Amino acid sequence: MQIKLKGIGARLKEARERLGLSQHNFAQVGNVNRMTQGRYEAEVNFPGVDYLYLLSQSGLDVTYILTGTAEADMTCIYSAEVFAKVMAWVDDLSAKHNYPLSPAKRVRVSLQIYSEMMRSERKEAPSLADVVRIADE
Repeated sequence: MQIKLKGIGARLKEARERLGLSQHNFAQVGNVNRMTQGRYEAEVNFPGVDYLYLLSQSGLDVTYILTGTAEADMTCIYSAEVFAKVMAWVDDLSAKHNYPLSPAKRVRVSLQIYSEMMRSERKEAPSLADVVRIADE
């Protein structure tokens, strides 16, 4: 799976228009203001975990927004709360050890660790070695 940053804005706009919402109303779903929503759609900025989590809680296919591939074609994220926790772990490790990750690598590492947790191959928080190993794959 590959995160496709180019096109996230268009896919957000597509989702918003499919629901018949204005930028203002769609922004409220993600708990941001209209200007921020416009910047996401224009790909000036990229959405964060909190925003994506709120969209997923509203029933939007965040996998499609991030990758361009419908969730049915992907490993499903059964618990957005657990996925958000994994992303926070990855962010903390990255910041603590000054190991910057591109947005695509950040999500890829988080998805891999999340998948391992859901398959019960992992019970504990990831280590820096885990993050580096997955990021370099």
